[in-house]
Amino acid sequence: MLASICAAYVEVNDYADADLPLLRERMRLILTEPALQAHSQVRYADVDRVVAEHVARRTGTRADGLVPRLVALSTRAAATTAFETWLAGDGSLADDLHAAFDQLAGGFPTLR
Repeated sequence: MLASICAAYVEVNDYADADLPLLRERMRLILTEPALQAHSQVRYADVDRVVAEHVARRTGTRADGLVPRLVALSTRAAATTAFETWLAGDGSLADDLHAAFDQLAGGFPTLR
């Protein structure tokens, strides 16, 4: 299930190379300006709802249940962390998203 959610995050964040500098600037602003962070939380709540509904459908549970909400919030945290890592480096956003989701899916195997 996490693989399908990761694939969705990668797909919606698949930008042409020419668009990456603007994306980097936009993400820096969103992640560092309090007013933009507050506005983004409204949009992120929509993403969380969609992810929770996806998990609920796949597991036969309610979208407001523990696991669907936990998956929604933790996958958003993984995606946000991948964006922050991508902004700090020069790698691929898709690679950073996959690495973050791999850590999450594996229960943080690098900490064992």
